[in-house]
Amino acid sequence: MRIFRLLNILFLAMLSIANLCSAQDGEHILHVKGLYSFWNNPQQVVLQEDYAYISTCRSGLQIIDVSDLANPFVACHFTEIGASDLEVEDSLVFTYQNRTFNMVDVSDPMAPELLYRRTDNYESNGQMSAGNGWVFYSLDEWDGGMSFYYMMMLDVSNPRNVGGGILEQSGYSVCLYNTEHLLFQEFGRWLYFLRLERGQHPRAIARYDWIRPRELSCVDDRLLVLGRQNFQIIDISDPENAELESELQLEDRWTVQFDNDLNTSIVATRDSTLHLIDIRDFDNPTLINSFESEHPIADIAIQDSICAALTADREFLIYDWDEEGVELLSSLNGRGQALDVKIDGENGYLCLGESGFRKMNISNPENPEQISTWDINALRCKIYDDFVLVTTHDTLFFRINLDDPDSQPLELPIENRMFDFDYEDGLIYVALENPYRLSIYNSENMDNPVGEYQLPERSYPFSIEYESGIVYLGDIGRFRIIDVSDPENPHQVTEVRARSSVPDFYIEGEYLYVADSQILRSDEYFPSVWKYSLEDPVNPRFEGCYIMEGCDVISEIQVHDDFLYIMGRSYNSTQRLEIVSIANPRRMMLLGWYSDQLGGGRFDITDDFVYVANVWNYDILDCSQSLRVELDQSESMEDFAVFEAYPNPFNSSVKIEFSLAYDQYVGGAILDVNGRQVADLGYSGIMQHGKNTLTWDADGYPSGIYLIKVNLNGGTKVNQIVLQK
Repeated sequence: MRIFRLLNILFLAMLSIANLCSAQDGEHILHVKGLYSFWNNPQQVVLQEDYAYISTCRSGLQIIDVSDLANPFVACHFTEIGASDLEVEDSLVFTYQNRTFNMVDVSDPMAPELLYRRTDNYESNGQMSAGNGWVFYSLDEWDGGMSFYYMMMLDVSNPRNVGGGILEQSGYSVCLYNTEHLLFQEFGRWLYFLRLERGQHPRAIARYDWIRPRELSCVDDRLLVLGRQNFQIIDISDPENAELESELQLEDRWTVQFDNDLNTSIVATRDSTLHLIDIRDFDNPTLINSFESEHPIADIAIQDSICAALTADREFLIYDWDEEGVELLSSLNGRGQALDVKIDGENGYLCLGESGFRKMNISNPENPEQISTWDINALRCKIYDDFVLVTTHDTLFFRINLDDPDSQPLELPIENRMFDFDYEDGLIYVALENPYRLSIYNSENMDNPVGEYQLPERSYPFSIEYESGIVYLGDIGRFRIIDVSDPENPHQVTEVRARSSVPDFYIEGEYLYVADSQILRSDEYFPSVWKYSLEDPVNPRFEGCYIMEGCDVISEIQVHDDFLYIMGRSYNSTQRLEIVSIANPRRMMLLGWYSDQLGGGRFDITDDFVYVANVWNYDILDCSQSLRVELDQSESMEDFAVFEAYPNPFNSSVKIEFSLAYDQYVGGAILDVNGRQVADLGYSGIMQHGKNTLTWDADGYPSGIYLIKVNLNGGTKVNQIVLQK
């Protein structure tokens, strides 16, 4: 009898789905604040007034508030525009990455707005320059062993107005000299002096084959040139007769970047030295001082007496400098990743990877404050009363006392890789590998497990959830129900089949929510969440499910009140948070969603706010609008209606038409008069709302009476048909 009931649950689950109709949109979840931000592959930094702008290849544009030089913080991260090149002009930011040019309005740095995006056919191959209503950047195309070079000129007031290619050569270094002239270095070759005229292609006034710049800058009528091992000042007041005015050797060190104000240039070298050069006398630039940095400097920017430096190991540094030297005022750590977050009342706990594990006060979500930091490479955490359990990247396991913020993490003696864990009444339940198993430990003595359950071959323990003497263990194609009421003798009592893998569970009251998510990519598969009643904990009863059509993989699920929160991720690393009404389990409805470019996976909830770990940023989302959406389900409407099959009787094939109230997952079967299944209807999957048709080809089946059964959301419609040959 138990096997029959389990098969029946499985049959209903595999042929059921909830409503995919989205009455709402992403505007019902609002981004409140970036709690922490990390950057990967930092490229350039630009200072403008109270903000520093950092471009990164993989984690977007970071806007850092430096109004308080001792306490800089990330005011905003704009993940849409990761960039290898960056230019800031007044309230506009220009970036270029992966053949894409972006123009962003940062008049409100807390809420940047993408104004224009352009995709080119070629790759960028140099530095950008902007000014006087123009933006310049170079492109490089490789085709059949030949390189083709172009310089793009965009009119800021009308960026679709492209000035065209300059000499069909790629510019490695670009410098806007004044309102009418541009200095432009052909890649690896000559430096050109160009005259700009609106409505016409620029024309070359002069070409310099003796200047080899790594970077250019213009001050008055002088060209400042940073070479590999020297610093030059060139008089370009007469472009056709430019003259080297002075040169300063930099002790045989390769230079990296430089910036300058009207009196001083600061040059960074590959060995992390900052050189201060007095340029008030163009004929005699003087090395004032040198400062050895502890960090490998990637780029620098100067504003008044402040120097901002971006390091290759993801640090943002602020220096105060004068003729006597350089002083480090503050730093901002961009290392680590946003991996997990858990909320406990007014406190939030953040796993930051190599940047440690932190406790925050989040009573004011718009101004969270840091309380404590523990130096462990935190990967995953769970909170239990007065302590928290934390796993790390290097397969360590820690217990941290939350009552004492100064206490040191207690390392627990579990060395194998952990997939998931849970705790209850002094026992820790851990899913481990080598071999794959469920191990049960006494938290007071973890030298050896109290009991273990070895998983069968080809198992893979993705997730576990403990409830009342039962452990639900997510596996490939199923979840296992393991009786742990006797910890020394855990044993499986049954299993429930799933379409793919089970990466997460959530238990709310008497209900179990199961994430069903694919392992391998499939365009015909949508991850889903299945709801079961735990009235009989070892024999869950299927109640309904929800399909998450906008993602490929589900990372985490949670349930609060009548709302299901799902974090999904696409294979292009886009993440998506959906909030679903589960008041009617047969017709779960999407209330709101929020998408971000960077795919993460972990989140937690407090009141109206959701805290999200999305790899490079911690985000706070305001979900109050979604939670207060009023759904109109007063209209009495069947999930679907089945029409008569035709022709009936039939002698070869029969069609059955039905109408769906909304997009749903549909399956069906052909039964004989004794109720035994003899064939499929040839299709199972998501069908669109409206009229649909299924066909059964009865070739090879004997004449007689058959039943066509269509299954949906646990409901069944049956039609009788007659095959006559």
